[in-house]
Amino acid sequence: GPPHALALLEGSKIHCKRFCEAHAIPTAPARIHTDLQQALKDIANRKEPMVIKASGLCAGKGVVVAGTPGEAETAARSLFSLPAAREGILVEACIQGWETSYIVLAHGTNYLAWPSAQDHKRLLSGNRGPNTGGMGALSPSPGMTPALETRIRQSIIEPTLEALVRSQTPYRGFLYAGIMVDTHGAPHLLEFNCRLGDPEAQVLLFRLESDPYEMLDAAARGALDACTPRWQRDPALAVVLAAPGYPGSSPSGAAISGLDESEESYVKYFPRSHATGTCGSARR
Repeated sequence: GPPHALALLEGSKIHCKRFCEAHAIPTAPARIHTDLQQALKDIANRKEPMVIKASGLCAGKGVVVAGTPGEAETAARSLFSLPAAREGILVEACIQGWETSYIVLAHGTNYLAWPSAQDHKRLLSGNRGPNTGGMGALSPSPGMTPALETRIRQSIIEPTLEALVRSQTPYRGFLYAGIMVDTHGAPHLLEFNCRLGDPEAQVLLFRLESDPYEMLDAAARGALDACTPRWQRDPALAVVLAAPGYPGSSPSGAAISGLDESEESYVKYFPRSHATGTCGSARR
């Protein structure tokens, strides 16, 4: 995987934004603020919806889509109280469209693209509620086309990898691009993750028929050109069940029940393949 300096593409949204601007990678225009009062003045002068982001890592919960200046002000005050905002926050234009995730396994400028995926970030149905670490995912992404995939590679993935090679810091490992496709069909980078990504990993690994070790070994040795993974043609879907209160504080020790009934339902409607998994839990 990438060393610390490259992992800043994920670990610092400010660093990532500056990287995109320096290398003409399409992304939403944003202003960086290290002072709350500066941020509040910027917000007060905006009328359109905006996105408020803490620069640092926040388990997928450091981003607030604000429809009004009042919502944005509340978000800025809240985010500045978090350790993730020590470096500052971004006040970003809100691009209207739909999101998709595009993940590659890279070694320098060579890369192996994985199938597209789409996660559901909001807590509730209908794109409502706060952002979360992901309430589920599906693959392939419903709106992905060969033309759009080519555009994502040429405008985001390849310029990024080439810029890192030019700076003598070649990238090796998974590079996850969170992308907003605007109403004109143009992709814009929302974020980079320097890992496979979650919950997209669940649906992508479920579709993978090859041994993942072969790809990882090829990436480590710089032999991705000789690697041809096999993927299931059927789509995959993952749904997350979370404790009450998520993505805020939530009680621990609550029982998870009904899995037997859900297994029966899966077999009835999806007889070919299904799986149930848990994390952050214990068997008692």
